[in-house]
Amino acid sequence: MEKKKFRFNIIDAIILLVILAAIALLVYVFVISDKTVEEYDKYQIECVMEVTRINENLAGELEIGEGSNVYNPANNKLIGKVVAEPEFKNTITTAFDESTGQEIYPEVEGLKDIFITVRVEAEKTEWGYSAGDLYFVVNSSARFRVGDFECNATCLDLKVVE
Repeated sequence: MEKKKFRFNIIDAIILLVILAAIALLVYVFVISDKTVEEYDKYQIECVMEVTRINENLAGELEIGEGSNVYNPANNKLIGKVVAEPEFKNTITTAFDESTGQEIYPEVEGLKDIFITVRVEAEKTEWGYSAGDLYFVVNSSARFRVGDFECNATCLDLKVVE
């Protein structure tokens, strides 16, 4: 039996280039691109956070005031401070009055809404403002802790201070 000589032709070269390109792409995606960290600009922002439907007895005992520290409860990172005394309002709900055919907005007895204004140093990202692994965007919810009070709150208003 006769041995055939190995010949390297153009198709072998194309296959080899495709394999090398695939390996280079995988190395870039899984090794190099993970090490690129984008630097974002930092801003001081003030955000009015609304905590809804808190028992009025609990709301009266909360020790939240101007200067209180605000933390991310997931990792206990300090993210900012309360910059104004919290505002307590009666919880209002939406109902339907069948006799008049109109929406009505009665107060819910025993429940309060709390409005807390916090100031944080945050990075502006493509998803909003980020501080301590929390994102602050108008009409979005964030979980934070002030003193012993941990809650979910909705950002109602957000403005850049500096």
